[in-house]
Amino acid sequence: MKIVILLPFLKAGGTERQASYIANYLQGNGYEVELLCIEKTGQFNKLFEVPIHYLNSKFRNLFIFRNIYLVTKYLRNADADLIVSRAWSTNLICGFAGMLTGLPVIHFLSGSIDLSEHSILKKKIFTFVLSRASKIISVSYASKENCVKWLDIDEKLIEVVHNGVDAENIHQLSKQEIDLPDDFNNSVPTITFVGTQEHRKGVDILLRAAKQVVKSNPINILIIGEGESLGRYVAMRDEMKLKNYVFFLGEKLNPFPYMKMASVFVMPSRAEGFPNVLLEAMALKCAVIATDCETGPREVIDGKNGILVPVEDSLSISDEIIKLISDPVQVKKFGTNAYQTIQNHFTLHKQMQKLESIFERVL
Repeated sequence: MKIVILLPFLKAGGTERQASYIANYLQGNGYEVELLCIEKTGQFNKLFEVPIHYLNSKFRNLFIFRNIYLVTKYLRNADADLIVSRAWSTNLICGFAGMLTGLPVIHFLSGSIDLSEHSILKKKIFTFVLSRASKIISVSYASKENCVKWLDIDEKLIEVVHNGVDAENIHQLSKQEIDLPDDFNNSVPTITFVGTQEHRKGVDILLRAAKQVVKSNPINILIIGEGESLGRYVAMRDEMKLKNYVFFLGEKLNPFPYMKMASVFVMPSRAEGFPNVLLEAMALKCAVIATDCETGPREVIDGKNGILVPVEDSLSISDEIIKLISDPVQVKKFGTNAYQTIQNHFTLHKQMQKLESIFERVL
């Protein structure tokens, strides 16, 4: 059986990392798997053990009809048995290509869905496409509920399979030697953030929290990732006079050594699907602080394995950081419980088995 997985690009992100897990797992279990990318951008191609094909197009709304045509043409020549859209952003393209080729389609809901401000026409288009899928896989229960709410999709069409992580592999990767900035202070606690530099991820919220923390507590804050808002966040850091505390390290194919060294891992997102990076931090026994955004974190954090704070609340984040960096016993307790949560509920093997079962039923 040949499975084609569609992604917009291979930039650093949880969606891309999870796609690599799925592709590599399925290929290891005897499936023929290919990855199809619309743009030839990003360095996450190194994570995939399957053939990668690029359409050399642009992932923009302006190019949607061209991309539907290119994906359809590729599928007709690839002799595929199933097409999988691993990103919410490619679901329309994948859905129409599936209808044009007659191939079964699996869509992933990898993000929160709020279509309250979208037109009736747009909602009808999404409903038309998603309702014709062979199966929809939601990475969180909240995303499933939103899909049913906004698009009136039959809930029986949607199955929830959370993201999973390989704690042992993450631990091995975390041992890699890394370079730190020359003015990094090894004698003070380190706070780490990993994510795309965009409004949704809330780096500006973290910077405002940092401004409060450093008034009484010297710390390092490592910010890993790139994106369209990076320049604005660097300028914001400098305006806040945080240059001696906050370090932007750019995109890292292996962020785990930086995560492992953290006293506290902070995820200040305004919105998530089911945050992969949160699971990775917990697998490394980090004490985590996450915003209680619409989907994802509440299905992982229970107060015993980490801390949830209100969205947009930088003061709550700063207060919790200060409490944790002064209480190493609590930090260790959170880390131990976080790791156990991963082992009990979010191992990669368990989640991949669930996905494979769904794929087999569709095929």
